[in-house]
Amino acid sequence: MDNFVLFCKTYAGDFDRARFLVESIDKHNMDNIPLYFSVPAADLDLFRNGIKSDNLILVTDEEISENLYRSNTEKFSKGYLNQQIIKLTFWKLGVCNHYFALDSDSYFIRDFYLNDFLFDEETPYVNLFQWEDHFLDTDFIQWVGIYKNNINTINAHIGLETSKCMTCPGFTTLSVKVLESFENEFLIKKGWDYQKLMDVCPFEFSWYNQWLIKCGLQRIMPVTGFFKVFHYKKLYKESRKKLVKEADIASMFLGIIMQSNWKPFPPPIKYKDPAWYHYSNYYLEKFFTRAYYKIRKILSGKNR
Repeated sequence: MDNFVLFCKTYAGDFDRARFLVESIDKHNMDNIPLYFSVPAADLDLFRNGIKSDNLILVTDEEISENLYRSNTEKFSKGYLNQQIIKLTFWKLGVCNHYFALDSDSYFIRDFYLNDFLFDEETPYVNLFQWEDHFLDTDFIQWVGIYKNNINTINAHIGLETSKCMTCPGFTTLSVKVLESFENEFLIKKGWDYQKLMDVCPFEFSWYNQWLIKCGLQRIMPVTGFFKVFHYKKLYKESRKKLVKEADIASMFLGIIMQSNWKPFPPPIKYKDPAWYHYSNYYLEKFFTRAYYKIRKILSGKNR
């Protein structure tokens, strides 16, 4: 059994992104951390034949859990719900003590080591914070209420009293002893299965994070994010407008998430450094701004 592994739940629709993720891991994985992919049984041959990596171990969703949705619900697709169940139950394979949950729309941009994820052998760093920066925007402010409602719902069920909304949207390390406790001390005692959990609140990482805080089994070493996330095209365009390069992001983060649910068109697989016109617009704006204030200062002095 390994102490720590990387884990990604993916499927055929994200094959190209998943392959790019594997390529980035093979390039930057300095400690040869094992990588597991879980895919639907129907997609296994595609991934087995299409991605070649000595470090990749393929398993099927059906090996991990039998408690999967067979059809869509009124509000959510079965794929959206099942990927959450798989992330919460991968531990049942018994291959590790901790696993870092990846999505296939991410990739690594610099060398990484075990100590990027683990404070010590028993204590992982966890992605845990109150708010995401992009919420403070007219286009995204509605997510504040959604997050509060979800966390309040979860805490009411598990019996956690806190005035803070601490969670993450993913890309964190899950510890087996916490997940095992969650199943035995909460789900089984409640008479729930994982589908019932999703029916109540389909936000797997918030269930995990609130139980992590409540159970006290794991020392908590919080960080504010391992990956730079581009949730929306707007955030991506703003970053390039500010002349942020991938190398700049690598000075702060292990990788990048190009969230694949952009509308109406999906994002590029890889972050693109600013183009010539970004530089031109940036420096022209700075020039005219400085010129404006210089002229204003001169005119102000003449009017005294």
